[in-house]
Amino acid sequence: YWGALAKAGESDRVIFKAKRGRIIVFDLQGKSLGSKANELVLTLTDSRGRVLARSREGGEPFLSYKIPADGSYVAQIVDQQRQGSADHFYRLTLGALPYVTGFYPGTLPRGKQTSIELIGHNLPSRTFDVTPKAKGDFTLPLDSSRFRFRKPFKAKVSDAATTLETEPNHQPAQARLQILPAKINGRIW
Repeated sequence: YWGALAKAGESDRVIFKAKRGRIIVFDLQGKSLGSKANELVLTLTDSRGRVLARSREGGEPFLSYKIPADGSYVAQIVDQQRQGSADHFYRLTLGALPYVTGFYPGTLPRGKQTSIELIGHNLPSRTFDVTPKAKGDFTLPLDSSRFRFRKPFKAKVSDAATTLETEPNHQPAQARLQILPAKINGRIW
């Protein structure tokens, strides 16, 4: 949905229908498209006007929300400074979009195939394999025609032994012996 906040103090509203349990992704852009709308705010309300969620996120809001009930919802767009002109345009993309917010593991072994798990919303596939060739930063090769994301994701590539945390490991007797130097990737659930 393309729009413009043509007058100072103006806000736009987009009404949409959604089903219970769907995770709807809202990706609002302005300044990255060359707009003067540098401080956009996105507010999600139900059909009665009750605020469900709000995002400012650096002037280009991103929001994901699990719909609580079948019905109509409203996405409201406003400039935080209440400025407006024909140059205060924006693009709102919304729907059950596949959106990547992170990945695991963050450290990869050089020259060895590693399975990367994508983290995010509405992802059709969560894993893919990579084999980084050089040490240092490695940009994950995400397909922008399949996934939405705001920035490139970078892992660290190392020649040190790289391992993944394994369960159970909550007690000292369960700890895994590591030979140093080592890179250990783990998660706290």
